[in-house]
Amino acid sequence: MALQQLVAKMTRLSRKETKFIVMQVRFALLIPNMVLIGTMACQVRDLPTSKRLSRPAHSAELVNAMPTAIAKSPDGTRIAIVHTGFGSNQNQGQQSITLIDTPTGNVREVNEPRMKDRAQQTFSFGICFGADGKKFYASVGSISDPSGAKSGNTGDGIAVYDVRPNGIKWDRFLPLPPVHLTTGKTAARLTNSIGAGEQVTFPAGIALFSAGSGEKLVVAEQLSDTVSILDVASGRVEARADLGLHAVVPSAYPYNVVVDGAAGKAYVSLWNASQVVELDVPTLRVARRFTLAPPAADTEASSHPAALELDALRERLYVALANRDQIAAIDLRNGEVKYASTAMKSAAYPGLFPNGLALSTDRKQIFVSNASQNSVAVLDVSGDEMRYIGAFPTAWYPTVLAAQSDALFVATAKANGTRPNGPKPITTDDKDAVYIARFLRGSVTKMSVGDLLRELPHSTAEVERDNRYLDAQSKFEFAAGTNPIKHVVYIIKENRTYDQLFGDISGANGDPALLMYGEDVTPNQHALARQFGVLDNFYDSGEVSGNGHVWSTAAITSDYTERIWPIVYRGGERTYDFEGNVSNGIPLLQGISDVNEPATGYLWTNLARNHRTYRHYGEFLESTWCRGESKAAPEAEEDEGTHPCPIPAVQKGEKLPNGEASPYPWKVPNLYGNTATKRELQGHFDPKFPDFNLDYPDQLRADEFIREFKGFDRDGNLPEFIVVRLPNDHTSGAKAGKPSPRAALADNDLAVGRIVDAISHSKSWDDTAVFVLEDDAQNGQDHVDAHRSIALVISKYAPKAKSAAPIVESGFYTTVNLIHTMEALLGLPPMNANDAYAPVMQHMFSGRGEQKPFVADYRNQKNGMLYEVNPADTKAAKQSAKLDFSHADAADTSVLNRVLWKLSKGDVPMPKPVHNVVPASLSRGRDDD
Repeated sequence: MALQQLVAKMTRLSRKETKFIVMQVRFALLIPNMVLIGTMACQVRDLPTSKRLSRPAHSAELVNAMPTAIAKSPDGTRIAIVHTGFGSNQNQGQQSITLIDTPTGNVREVNEPRMKDRAQQTFSFGICFGADGKKFYASVGSISDPSGAKSGNTGDGIAVYDVRPNGIKWDRFLPLPPVHLTTGKTAARLTNSIGAGEQVTFPAGIALFSAGSGEKLVVAEQLSDTVSILDVASGRVEARADLGLHAVVPSAYPYNVVVDGAAGKAYVSLWNASQVVELDVPTLRVARRFTLAPPAADTEASSHPAALELDALRERLYVALANRDQIAAIDLRNGEVKYASTAMKSAAYPGLFPNGLALSTDRKQIFVSNASQNSVAVLDVSGDEMRYIGAFPTAWYPTVLAAQSDALFVATAKANGTRPNGPKPITTDDKDAVYIARFLRGSVTKMSVGDLLRELPHSTAEVERDNRYLDAQSKFEFAAGTNPIKHVVYIIKENRTYDQLFGDISGANGDPALLMYGEDVTPNQHALARQFGVLDNFYDSGEVSGNGHVWSTAAITSDYTERIWPIVYRGGERTYDFEGNVSNGIPLLQGISDVNEPATGYLWTNLARNHRTYRHYGEFLESTWCRGESKAAPEAEEDEGTHPCPIPAVQKGEKLPNGEASPYPWKVPNLYGNTATKRELQGHFDPKFPDFNLDYPDQLRADEFIREFKGFDRDGNLPEFIVVRLPNDHTSGAKAGKPSPRAALADNDLAVGRIVDAISHSKSWDDTAVFVLEDDAQNGQDHVDAHRSIALVISKYAPKAKSAAPIVESGFYTTVNLIHTMEALLGLPPMNANDAYAPVMQHMFSGRGEQKPFVADYRNQKNGMLYEVNPADTKAAKQSAKLDFSHADAADTSVLNRVLWKLSKGDVPMPKPVHNVVPASLSRGRDDD
């Protein structure tokens, strides 16, 4: 009882939660190799995914972010892990390799200065040891300089390290030059640094085999859809095979490799082709293809064969199907394939991402990392059939596993999550240290297999609780007794934190010192928060726009998304493969699977499947913009994303699409057309509403939405669900002649206000709810957590405050909670294991239906703030001139954030953090009806 009282005093948790935490501590003490680190070991931690970590700090060691490949030395005394993440503050923004001494569990991390932030190469998804354990190999990829032409760059290839008693040391580099494609193949335009008919290789998984002439590496060449044999001694490519099934390259995305040297076979998983390929080595002749849980149509989400684990003695190959919640077992003797689910019975919805495998030393169990469930599933494979027997919890997002003797090593990508990023950390002067991606760390845990198996019933129940399977809350209690909401309007904005916008709202948990765009710049959003409720404990599920827009429309991402976005953001060594665009092409139009797509689909998938009406404005669209007429103007000479038009852009004073003379001092581009990147959006989007272009005012987007909305409202055919993209609070930084950051935020703010004004003054106000959020919070600082952001829930049924002070709702909510709330209001089923169990935002609809229509505040249009432009010849303008604003997050975000801070705050230094995350159980008292 003393322990229970101490925990209650330290954490301020409820009696029920305290009893649960004490039980977890006692359980952890039963496992001698499970180490509790830090004060968070006694506190349930809520994640921005809506899930919980009841043992958030049980990792034996915190390491760099995003471990994506793991290897054991031939003698089993060492394990090596490669990290392909952004690079944490503790690693000075560099990628790294972690070495583990398996007998002791001691961890050593080696930073790689060649993989620093903005380097023109990155670690990829492959590592292995040499046959004698004295060498270590790691895949390195580059699309900016794939041949390593620039001094200091490696290009595509394999890094070779000497393994030493105290670590590893760079030895040499084995380059993999671009591949010449075979006839009939078309290379996606990934880089301008290679010739026509060539494609970069970007090596991923690698495996070693020994031949009479020495050691060879089998290399999965991901972006050329090929696999090669690389001689280690000479560095010569001795053989190469094309594994692609489509004319577009890449489309198959070879990912992982294992070799059965005794049988003379290699196996390669094809991430986007739902296959594993068997090859003869060293000839690389394709012997067999095993198709695993393929999609019903070529353009639907593939099964994502990822990790491979070979049981050579039993001639069985295990394959993790990350997009199917299954593992496959291939009987290599007869080609028979059997499947087993990695889900527990209480997990009624899919979306677990099984992405890592480890076979126990006695080959009786296989361990599977369910990344999205923050757990490792255990399957009995001792017989002919595979049987799920339980799971145990991990830190956030496990990715790779290894078993050695009685030990299981588990590495996770995001460990305990992020923390406040309001200041520059006290321990460093690193200029990029406040960026959210630098706050992500991974973890490595050594566990006893025997202890884990003995405690499996208890730990399985813990996984159930952490994922909320047993207490999902999806009902509303309206004052009138019945749900009046028949329509939802969902507005998605770009990249702001709570403190940046709402740090000045009295009575809520804001830090005015971090305020950048307060009420003077965003009067409409302040007024909306005060009228309909302030959510000061809301968290965006995504870290950046790359995964943020997927989270915001799917309540989940995919294993591809999570492994690729850090590489994209740290140095641009992969293309922006998000929002239906992959490798600078649209898979839907190419007739192939979108490797980035979660199998559970998007909101529009859910709506279409359930025969509901919906309309789409700007999300997952590819806009084509007008440009000036060329003399010949042949179609083949068009720039990507543009089209020759008689009037490419509107100058100040000329007529805008709304028929008015342009008041904007910059050129406003003319939209040529839109293309939907997802099948369900075809015929359901507004062709006059563009995607991301910061020169196009959000006022024009609001004009177009309101025009259509009034028609729907008048005719009584308003769609049940509407999504609207308003991107301009992203800003163009200080780029000369472009809207100033204040102008961009004010423009975005007024657009939100005008849309809510139009809806609340319409016939549809009685049965419509409006939701507003940022897709992520990466472009600023917050004193609570780097994921914390603004959200607005607007309807006639929002509770009304009894006093002048606004209602402050401090319940823990995330993007996923908001999506589940919209689904529940419309009577839609959930999509996946995230939104299905995230509690709905019930309190935001607990009013008596007395909320009056909202009146937009036009002050910043009248005072001219909307039309401010950035001056030229300033330091900030020169910095911003080097940034790319062509799509969301194309700009170096850390540079942009420093520019925005300087423009808003001058020489004021960033203050130190003084708060932490508000637990879900500590919601403030509510002053409402």
